[in-house]
Amino acid sequence: MKLRLWLALGLGLGLLFGCSQAKVQPERRLILDVQPAELAPGVLVRVSARPAPDAALVSVSGTVAVPGAWVMPFHWDAAQKAWAFRTVIPSLISIPAGQYTVKAWGETRDGRRYEGSTAVRFH
Repeated sequence: MKLRLWLALGLGLGLLFGCSQAKVQPERRLILDVQPAELAPGVLVRVSARPAPDAALVSVSGTVAVPGAWVMPFHWDAAQKAWAFRTVIPSLISIPAGQYTVKAWGETRDGRRYEGSTAVRFH
């Protein structure tokens, strides 16, 4: 019984050592920026997204997690070197005050997916 325990322990330590030598793949994410950070009806909002690590994305889309929000396609903004979209929050919209999540996702030509999110306040 002790022999089996020592063999299992040795095998486990060998696996741990082998895994510690493996290269860690960089996390693929989108860094989002929302301007202004606090939203209200009638406000012009700009959401931008940059991939990290840098990559050539072929498409980016996103949404704000509020009732009735649409998924919006982003466009490449060469001046800002980022994917972005702009929209005006309708003046007559009724959204409860609070914190909401802005989410975006994109893909490279070879199918690698990038995702990101950030929080905004609505008042």
